[in-house]
Amino acid sequence: MMKRLTAWMGGIFLVSGLMLILIVLAGQHQTDRIQQDLIDSLKHVKAASTEEPAQLSKMDSNPSEQPQMEGSSQTKPVQGTDGVLYIPSIHLEAAVVEGVSRKELSYALGRTGYGTPGEMDAHSLIAGHNAGIRSGFFKRLHEVKKGEIFSYETREGILKYKVIKIEVVHPDQIDRVNPVSGQSLMTLVTCYPERSNQYRLLVTGLLVEEPLIDTQI
Repeated sequence: MMKRLTAWMGGIFLVSGLMLILIVLAGQHQTDRIQQDLIDSLKHVKAASTEEPAQLSKMDSNPSEQPQMEGSSQTKPVQGTDGVLYIPSIHLEAAVVEGVSRKELSYALGRTGYGTPGEMDAHSLIAGHNAGIRSGFFKRLHEVKKGEIFSYETREGILKYKVIKIEVVHPDQIDRVNPVSGQSLMTLVTCYPERSNQYRLLVTGLLVEEPLIDTQI
């Protein structure tokens, strides 16, 4: 009887373990798909912005060649992509959306802060989780070092930031992310340590003074 019970319990644990693995893999797959849709959306918008003048010129010169929009099979891109963050040292490529609510941070990084990335006197914040099956984008953010370069791709091009400051602060020390006159900053924010919200890890980058680069990192 004991042997049967042991075998039965072992089977239950095995099935439960397999189901948990499947749930984890399914969640990760869904996040990967959403991320790819967001990244593709940004590239679609960038491509459309460069092709539109030529298309309009062609349409003006020969109205009979204007494309028919009704019934078009073209798939609409996912909306809401603010940019794509690249941190080469930790092999991160992640889509960023506007807003830092629980919903947004469940599938992407979120942007908030002061001003627009790349503008003088702006201080943009990009927030993300450091743990989770689907949303631990900043799991390795603590490995980033001072002096490194990270990039932020927007519709206009790619902004490069040099890490000038790394600090761990209390959640109420919001003065650390205030704008600074004459500088364009971007701070990457996550909870610290892993799986704890006791502190915040801030990785702040200063915009590199060079033209926007309209190529892939």
